[in-house]
Amino acid sequence: KKGRGVGLDIRATTNDGTKLCIEIQCKDDGSVVNRSIFCQEKLHNRELSTGEEFDELPNTISIWLTNYDETKRKYHTHEAMDMFKKTPLDAPEIASDKSRIFVVELPKVDIKQANI
Repeated sequence: KKGRGVGLDIRATTNDGTKLCIEIQCKDDGSVVNRSIFCQEKLHNRELSTGEEFDELPNTISIWLTNYDETKRKYHTHEAMDMFKKTPLDAPEIASDKSRIFVVELPKVDIKQANI
């Protein structure tokens, strides 16, 4: 059955104006990255006023805690941001760090290594 279930979503703003979206995802519906992009778009819920520069947009951070393996990566925490892809002539390069996504895959957390 498709549809939305029970969840915990937190929206917050830090002292420096960074907008946060923190969500816990228990069911793998294959949409965490796309949902995080949607979430970050909602964090930019205002338009710039005349004369405001684009660098005045707030930084946004989405943090997703998943109760399943979202990626095929081995480590449990991953950071994604806007990047220029590698080309035959250029190495990959970070385009902007104003919008960051963190995915924490709880099944991959090794509590013994984490010293918890």
